[in-house]
Amino acid sequence: PTGSGPYTVTFNYAGNSFSPFSISDPASTNADLDNLTLTSPSTTISPSFTAATYSYQACISSALTNISVTPTVAAGYGGTLQYQLNGGGFTSTPDATPIVLSLIAGTNTVDIKVTSADATNTNTYTITLYRQPTAAFTINNNTQCLSGNSVQMTDASTNGSGTINTWNWSTVGGTNN
Repeated sequence: PTGSGPYTVTFNYAGNSFSPFSISDPASTNADLDNLTLTSPSTTISPSFTAATYSYQACISSALTNISVTPTVAAGYGGTLQYQLNGGGFTSTPDATPIVLSLIAGTNTVDIKVTSADATNTNTYTITLYRQPTAAFTINNNTQCLSGNSVQMTDASTNGSGTINTWNWSTVGGTNN
């Protein structure tokens, strides 16, 4: 037989049958993923996925409220999957099934734990999701386009996952700040 067991084999000897018995492959010790993707929206993780890399990061929109993570266990090894968001405790999930996560403001951390079929090994893959800052400003005067009017611009930017340290803008015919 080919593929992974268990197999049932019956031996016949000169027309007589013996009791069937099973032959099984030992349970796998592999606790790797074959793939790990972020979708809804499609998001690139960095570095690119490899089974031997356990730490990833990605940039997401500051406005994003949900994202789907799809872990795929190494083919043919039968490991089990669990996930957690922001240290909230692990939950079991089926292989190769998108997990829809509700994100909090700021940085989010997703952990995917793979346990080998024989339960002797685990690997945890972590994706840290950083929110992109949003640049914005408001103005104090809706007639700013009229000659001679002064304009005051007020920062309305959001930090995303980090801190905005400096602001720079250019104005036509004016000074750069």
